[in-house]
Order: sequence, then C-alpha cells, then structure tokens
Amino acid sequence: MRIVTKKKAAVVVAVAAVAIAGAGGAYAYWTTSGEGSATGAAGTNTAFTITQVGNVTGLVPGVPQTVNFKVNNGANFAQYLTGVTASVAGTTTGNGSGPACTVADYQVDQVAIAAGQIAGNSSQTGTAVVMLKNTNANQDNCKGATVTLAFTSN
Repeated sequence: MRIVTKKKAAVVVAVAAVAIAGAGGAYAYWTTSGEGSATGAAGTNTAFTITQVGNVTGLVPGVPQTVNFKVNNGANFAQYLTGVTASVAGTTTGNGSGPACTVADYQVDQVAIAAGQIAGNSSQTGTAVVMLKNTNANQDNCKGATVTLAFTSN
C-alpha cells in the first residue's frame, strides 16, 4: 500500500480544483436577443433602342426585301427580349401621277429575332421583310417614296 504525503495530497487537490474551475468556465456564457431590419429596392428596366442597319432601296410592287435591324440594350445589366414587331409608320408621296401613296400600300412581316437575354451594353440583330404590295390599282405615286418603319420590342 502506498503512503500519501500531505504535499502530494495538496497537489492532487489543487489540480482537481483547477480542472473543475476550468470545466465550469467552459460552460459559462451570456445570452441575449435582438432584432433588426433591412430594406432593398429593385432596380428598373431600361428601354431597348431599335435601329435599322443599312438601307433598303428600289422597292417595287410584289418584291419583298429584307430589312436588318439591331436591338441595343443600353443598360449595364442583362435584360430579356421577348420579341420585336414591325409596322409601316408612314410614307412620303413619290413622284408619280397616281393616287396618293399610303401606308396601306406596304406591308412588313416575317420579323425574326431570337428571344432571350441581351447582355448589358450589347446588342442583338434581327430581320424583317418589307414589300410594296402588288395591287390592281395605280401605284405610280409610290415611285421614289420613302417608307418609315416602326419597331417595337416587348
């Protein structure tokens, strides 16, 4: 059997006391509660701009011609293009002697552009077809006329 001296017993008790105190300190903490709020605002869209690329010349009755156009996203973020529509917005009277040349003498169709995201500060090209209709009426006043097209994106 071993004999425990007072000095050894004091060391053992001191080590045990430190261990117990340390263990108790590891489980001590403060609790608290709090609350807060934050807000954010969504940005707004920037309208696309649509411009014709190149010129269409020499429209004659019944002969369709392709019109190239570009949709530009001037925003610094991507925006979604669903599609583009085109129409005849106006026309000048040409140099013929027939009845007035009107927007009804023209048609625009077959607008083609891919729907999807257009990256910020970039553009996407598309096409449409414009034609001077071939009617049974005198269209001499459409000779040399200028046709104005309107493009709308959605």
